[in-house]
Amino acid sequence: MPTQTLPASKPVLALLNAAIILILYGGLGFIG
Repeated sequence: MPTQTLPASKPVLALLNAAIILILYGGLGFIG
């Protein structure tokens, strides 16, 4: 996985951010 600014890296980062947010909200939901 090259660490270059590829056009396809933006959607991947967006998906990763969405997944992290969902995981964080899920964790808060389980905790709270």
